[in-house]
Amino acid sequence: NVSVPRPYSNISIPHLYSNDLAPHPYSNVSVPRPYSNISVPHLYSNDLAPHLYSNVLAPHPYSNVSVPHPYSNVSVPHPYSNVSVPRPYSNASAPHFYSNASVPRPYSNASAPHLYSNVSVPRPYSNVSVPRPYNNVSAPHPYSNVLAPSPRPPPSPHTVTSRHHTFQ
Repeated sequence: NVSVPRPYSNISIPHLYSNDLAPHPYSNVSVPRPYSNISVPHLYSNDLAPHLYSNVLAPHPYSNVSVPHPYSNVSVPHPYSNVSVPRPYSNASAPHFYSNASVPRPYSNASAPHLYSNVSVPRPYSNVSVPRPYNNVSAPHPYSNVLAPSPRPPPSPHTVTSRHHTFQ
């Protein structure tokens, strides 16, 4: 726990193998000791960043958005936007990279919006809002906000249709 002064300054820093905070060489931002769980600010900002091997949130390198640890299930923002994306292999919904529409995690049963519109499309292999080929359930059209009905069901086998009348 012996503190060592910074070169050419009167700022003291802790010993290399202690858990004390030490100031960054080129700023007044304190950085943590290696292998400690102490949070430290980002190199180029005043935001706190967690240790590399902890589960603490850390800010994104080029923004003020916080990102979670690589091996945690916490949602992280997209690198170039404020849109949060979930951790891989989680069931949490995440927004599309280029829109504000949320898309579900793969293999989940949640509905997701169309990539280029606000229309929600169901997940593959799920039973959520799926337009079935042979029932009367309506589903949203892929490229508009208008609901498109599914194809009509086949006629009943007991219905006989003539030119002018229908007999059952």
